[in-house]
Amino acid sequence: MNPGLTTSKLLAQASQGAAIKDAKGNPVPSDTAIGTGMVLVLPDGKEIEIVVFGDVNGDGKQSAADARLALRAAAGLDKYDVNSCYYKAAKVKHGDRLSAADARLILRAAAGLEKLDAFKKD
Repeated sequence: MNPGLTTSKLLAQASQGAAIKDAKGNPVPSDTAIGTGMVLVLPDGKEIEIVVFGDVNGDGKQSAADARLALRAAAGLDKYDVNSCYYKAAKVKHGDRLSAADARLILRAAAGLEKLDAFKKD
């Protein structure tokens, strides 16, 4: 997902009876920005972990803090499992692994210098 989506907008597109929970399993208010680590719970109980490209800290927006986290992970100072939602949020460019280029792109988006389309995956 790209930043800016709220829980109410996502639920309007989901199955009736779906819910969104935070990373700790608590319900999320309807006017809250969707953030990495939240979970969409479908009526049948299936859970879908949410990834917002560039939102490494889970607050629903791209910021210098997200770029810093991505850069620390790219440099090996912080470890993210490659299957985690936070790694996927940080790895916005195509390639084998997380790199400083990913952090740079997140920082450019946070500063309004990059279009959100750069975060869309194929």
